Amino acid sequence: MLNASRRRQDDEASALQEVIWRLMLARLRDLERERGVTKSDISRMLGVPSTQVQTWFASPTNLTLRSVARLATALDGRLVCRLEPLTPVPQAASAVTERANR
Repeated sequence: MLNASRRRQDDEASALQEVIWRLMLARLRDLERERGVTKSDISRMLGVPSTQVQTWFASPTNLTLRSVARLATALDGRLVCRLEPLTPVPQAASAVTERANR
């Protein structure tokens, strides 16, 4: 039973990861279009082969957060990540989190 539960969690995590990468790539493509730059321009800005940039855009599984951050920076953007609880956090725990963020 535990193995089935673990497999389900892994499948859900993989599906979520795919959605996140695709959303990030969509936004990077928007920035590329808005800035009027090409993938060749981006590769020159980052100092990587144009095939690398094309691979990043073609297949989100080849991306890392560092790569996304570099692409965003080249497109005059920034990568912002946020993790939120699924259920409300009790007030005491919320205060601890707030202090930790200062």
